[in-house]
Amino acid sequence: MRIDVDLCGYYLIMWRRAEHLQNVVTTLQILTSRLSDTNARMRSYYEAHLPDIVELETHTKAIAEVDLENANVMKISQATKTLWYEAEQFRVPDLWHIASPPRQKVLAMRQKLFGTGGRRFPQGVHGAHGRFNRVQKTLDGRERLVDSEGKTESEVEEERKIDEDGVFISPPKEDVEDVVEHPSIKPMWLLRFFTSWVNWRPSAGSGDDGGVFANPFIL
Repeated sequence: MRIDVDLCGYYLIMWRRAEHLQNVVTTLQILTSRLSDTNARMRSYYEAHLPDIVELETHTKAIAEVDLENANVMKISQATKTLWYEAEQFRVPDLWHIASPPRQKVLAMRQKLFGTGGRRFPQGVHGAHGRFNRVQKTLDGRERLVDSEGKTESEVEEERKIDEDGVFISPPKEDVEDVVEHPSIKPMWLLRFFTSWVNWRPSAGSGDDGGVFANPFIL
């Protein structure tokens, strides 16, 4: 009797499992049918729009190229903006205001040492041309043409490049000196050099050998 009860129990369990499996199979069949219909519709839709998809792929490549160029342009634009910002800080008048005093000091020291080349020479004499009509001799014996302010042609050209309109660099003073009649006259610094030998005398109370002499190079 007990065995019959156990067998009935196993039979009920197997029957419930078979019913459950049947329900699972039915559900899978329904899902398979629906998936098959969906795939068929999607396949039909894909084939119908395949030309459009191919055209879109072409446009996609073009868009990718445009995006790449846009990224490159953005990099260039950032660099350009950086350079533009730095250029805005690069104010030529302010920089010239800073650099002008040392430059004027150099010109003043040069004029004190070499002079401005004496008087003007006629056009064509010693290569004189335009405002550069004075011959300035340096200590090493070289000659160069300068204007009335002692500036060489290259220095004046530099100033012209910096301020073409003459806004913050004052124009040269008008040259009103007469043209020299004797181009063989030596430069003034040489004359001052020789005349300074007069000051080369021993100081009072000093011997001939141990005296202190005045500096002949102070002009």
